[in-house]
Amino acid sequence: MPVEESRLMSHLSKEPSPATVAAIAEAKLHYPLDDVQDFTDAGRGLIAPLPGAVTGSDGHVIYDPAGQSFVSGEAPDSVDASLWRQSQLITQGGLYQVVDGARRGATARDGRAAEGRWR
Repeated sequence: MPVEESRLMSHLSKEPSPATVAAIAEAKLHYPLDDVQDFTDAGRGLIAPLPGAVTGSDGHVIYDPAGQSFVSGEAPDSVDASLWRQSQLITQGGLYQVVDGARRGATARDGRAAEGRWR
């Protein structure tokens, strides 16, 4: 049975309430947003970022990093700064040097990885 249109969440955005903006601004004061160590850690060993969309053998798109390109810069007033930052971190992916001779291709988004050894 199809879900009634009136029960679906609207895809249209609306402005955040003043209470939401105030609560998010207050929370932001308590986050160490000037500490960029987590970005340094996430980029450690990166050899090459994902070259574009990751597709399955039949050509369907499994993951496209371009779809997350809107998560850049500072968080909008309507979004918790810590969640925005976490979203920036989990969009990173690519080929990483794990240890000498071993590399891992991964996206932090889903935790999946492909590992291998090169000589």
